[in-house]
Amino acid sequence: MTKRIIISIITIFFVSACVDEELCTGEGTNEIKLLFVESGTETPIEVALDSIAVSGRPENYPLIADTIVSALTLTVDPARTLTQFIFYAKSKTDTVMFGRIDTLILSYNVTPKLISVQCGPEFIFSDLDTLKFTFDSLQIVESHFLLEVETNLKIYY
Repeated sequence: MTKRIIISIITIFFVSACVDEELCTGEGTNEIKLLFVESGTETPIEVALDSIAVSGRPENYPLIADTIVSALTLTVDPARTLTQFIFYAKSKTDTVMFGRIDTLILSYNVTPKLISVQCGPEFIFSDLDTLKFTFDSLQIVESHFLLEVETNLKIYY
C-alpha cells in the first residue's frame, strides 16, 4: 500500500512538471527568418555565403560558414534592440557576385511579458525595422518574431 502511494505521488509530480513546462512555452522567439529572392521577381534563389558575422560579437563569428541557402534564420540578442549582420558572399555563381559583402542593420523592440511566477518572463520581439541595408532591396513581411512565421524579411539579391 505504501509503495502505491509513493508511486502515485511520484507520477503526479512528473505529470505536473510536464504540464508546467508546456504552459511556459510562449509563442515568441528571438529568431528572424530571411528569404532570398531574385531582384525584380518573387522567385526564391540560392545564395552562396562564406559567412555571416554579427558586428561587435567576435565570439559568435562566423554565424554560418561556407553554405548555400535560399532561406536563413538569424538570432538577435534579447539584451539589445539593434543588431548588425555582415554577409560575406562566395566566389561568382549564377546568382551571386564575386566578393560581395552586404550589411543589414535591424532594429526591434523587446518587451518582457510575465507568463507566470514559475515560468518567469517571456521576451516579445516586435516592430522589426531596417536602419540600413546594402542588398538590392528588402521587404519586411512580418514585424513580429513569432514561431509560426515563415518569413520576416525578403531580401532581393
